[in-house]
Amino acid sequence: GLTAETTREDMLCAVLAAYRRCLHDASQEVAAVVGRPLYRVVTSGGYDTSSLAFHRRAAFNRSSLTPIEAAVVRGAAILAARALEKEN
Repeated sequence: GLTAETTREDMLCAVLAAYRRCLHDASQEVAAVVGRPLYRVVTSGGYDTSSLAFHRRAAFNRSSLTPIEAAVVRGAAILAARALEKEN
């Protein structure tokens, strides 16, 4: 659907809409696997500063989004602590 009149904003909106659809579909699949709606979704990776924040919120419908900074570092620390507990 691109034309000579298509603007950068039009293309950005199309990308964001596709991203939103993918998030929504993924959340529905996860909800089906766990057998209940998602009420809390934890996000990481620039949620607060991302221009996609609105689309993330909308994609997850009524779920509350909980941004966690440095989730990868936290996760690695938790795994390391568990490994050390098993050794002792």
